[in-house]
Amino acid sequence: MLSRILLILLVSGIWSCPQLVAEDSPPELRWNQLVDSWQLLGPFPKPDTSQDGLGFPFVEDEAHLEFGDVVFYEGKLYTWKSVNQQAISFKNVFGLNNQEGNHQAAYAWAEFTSPISQKAILSIGYDDHYVAWLNGEEVGRGADDTAANLD
Repeated sequence: MLSRILLILLVSGIWSCPQLVAEDSPPELRWNQLVDSWQLLGPFPKPDTSQDGLGFPFVEDEAHLEFGDVVFYEGKLYTWKSVNQQAISFKNVFGLNNQEGNHQAAYAWAEFTSPISQKAILSIGYDDHYVAWLNGEEVGRGADDTAANLD
């Protein structure tokens, strides 16, 4: 069974999530591990800065977005960026200053495998908002303005 997780997060903070080790092939799901191998896509300017950006799809069929997909938004080509960190500061990764990063969104993609069907806990710390999908199904959403730190 191949499982994927894709998160959309606003680019104004840091977040962390359990699982994964950076490897060439997808790692196996393991208990109480932090994700540290991500592919990021963005940042996308929010079309309405008074909204959180989660209700606006920057890519077609975002729940099934995969690393390597070619993405054009508003006539601009967006490319994937590899990040090997457990907590990601989107402003730092994308080189945005405070004002630039306040009205942006990005996708973070990670992949892992599981030899059996099993339950798992998705634990996310986020700053601003997020949506998470696993194999195309929404499994998490947060719209609270919070601060996130790696424990």
